[in-house]
Amino acid sequence: MTLGWGALGIPAATGVLVVLLVWLVGPGLFTASAAQDEQVARATVDAPVSCTDAGVRETVRVTVDGSERMAELSACGHTQGEQVDVVVPSAPGEGELDVRLSDTERGNQDARRPVGMFLVAVSCAAGGAYAFLMVRGRRLRA
Repeated sequence: MTLGWGALGIPAATGVLVVLLVWLVGPGLFTASAAQDEQVARATVDAPVSCTDAGVRETVRVTVDGSERMAELSACGHTQGEQVDVVVPSAPGEGELDVRLSDTERGNQDARRPVGMFLVAVSCAAGGAYAFLMVRGRRLRA
């Protein structure tokens, strides 16, 4: 059985089309949206939590625009009264604040887009190879 361009071209064209469509979706596919303006502030841990439970949040006091506010910090293992650097939105508004440690980054990094595109291309190539093997069928030894 000979394989023509149809048997090999369709998986190859499908793979190229998928990679092209993923690329055209835009930067939002493998990266986070643009970060809002943020500032680093010193916070004091008010209610520390143990790291034994999942999804725990510590309560911290942070000074923003000259006033002390309570905020939730997605972290664990600190001691009461410990000073930590946190990232606060530049215009925090009213209500409860949600802060993160200053040495962490929320969302994806720009380097993840090329890695994600590479993985999409590899998966398309693997799918095309699988389709080729399925179309070719079983080879019998002579």
